[in-house]
Amino acid sequence: MIRRVRIKEAPAPQKFLAGTPEDVYGWVEDFVHSQTKINETTPNHFKLVIADTRDNKHLPESYRRELEAMLDDKQIQIFAEGKIGVRTGSNLFYYSFSDKNISDQAIERPGMLVHVGMDFNVGKMTASFSHKIENGTDFEQHVFDEIWLGDDSNTYTMCDYLERKYPKERMLITCDASGKNRSTSAIKGLQSDVSILRARGFKVRFKTSNTLLRKRQLLVNGLLHNSKILVNPKCKRVIKDYRFVKQDESTFEKVKDKDGNLTHLSDGLDYVLDYEYKLPERIRSSVESGDR
Repeated sequence: MIRRVRIKEAPAPQKFLAGTPEDVYGWVEDFVHSQTKINETTPNHFKLVIADTRDNKHLPESYRRELEAMLDDKQIQIFAEGKIGVRTGSNLFYYSFSDKNISDQAIERPGMLVHVGMDFNVGKMTASFSHKIENGTDFEQHVFDEIWLGDDSNTYTMCDYLERKYPKERMLITCDASGKNRSTSAIKGLQSDVSILRARGFKVRFKTSNTLLRKRQLLVNGLLHNSKILVNPKCKRVIKDYRFVKQDESTFEKVKDKDGNLTHLSDGLDYVLDYEYKLPERIRSSVESGDR
């Protein structure tokens, strides 16, 4: 935002205000570079001020702690410190995933609620199974099992599998918002995926529309960086998604592999995490008002 200062005695006649999220196309960085160059021939032409959110005395201390608990190091530089020229990771969507997120501690705990993250795909139905582990104010999501039904599967076959897997009263399915309108059977006029699950007695929840992918990416990478997500080594397809799913650097969208096997497990798990955890409000707002 450009703000012109009309007081004659003002030391800066014009102010240019830029916030985060990160500058996807480099225009802020280019602007700062060009203006700094002018300073070489016209001293004091340009002055750069970078504000750190955590220095804002009008914000509660709890907000600073929330930032540091939910964001990874690069997100802190962008959203808290206001640094420019910082990009979140490489071309990997889950750039914060590492071996520290793989743990034998992520196991099924008898009697605990089982979160089922489900992504609806014609012919390739998948689901992840996890617990939300809470200890006072601390929390972790432990992913302990997964399903990959492969070719020719649909929501009916997934229901059959789930009924043999865990008691229905222990499971809470969080799914793709598109499931309320379409069916993986691909036969026009049949029940929607959500209707099929509910008719079989499963507890199902979904948002009216899927959260922006960019917000989900920031949330999940923050959780991964802070070791809030632990995945059992046997969940090989979840781990493969976290290791290899790439993103389009201009749109931030996930890039599907040529065989169409990646993204399904991580999408379903994203829906669970998006329901159970939240980015700090100011970060959510800045992403919504940004380019993506």
